[in-house]
Amino acid sequence: MTGAILSYQQKDPIRLPCEIDLKKLFLVPKERERFNKKWKDFLESDSCNKDLFDLKGDRLKYQSEQLIPTKLDNRPPLLLVLGNPASHSVKAGMFFSFEGNKKERVPKLITLSIRKK
Repeated sequence: MTGAILSYQQKDPIRLPCEIDLKKLFLVPKERERFNKKWKDFLESDSCNKDLFDLKGDRLKYQSEQLIPTKLDNRPPLLLVLGNPASHSVKAGMFFSFEGNKKERVPKLITLSIRKK
């Protein structure tokens, strides 16, 4: 088997378009059939899903986001650990998530300063 299951291309500092090759992900036909049966319910489970996910044949394209600094300087590096983004935050290009009561909030940050030796 050649090629990657997942590919992505950085478009800007935050947005990250991704693509999954479903032929390589689902090696057993029954697994793909199960995926296909659940696809419509998945799209309808969140109003943003239709804007973020696109299934064409064996290619699933979707939008994600990441924070990777591009500017290097003398400051110590900083690692931010965030949870999975809420779908509406990816659509809006903002970092926020839902609390248990369905209210939006900026995610709690766990930060670590990594010192160079």
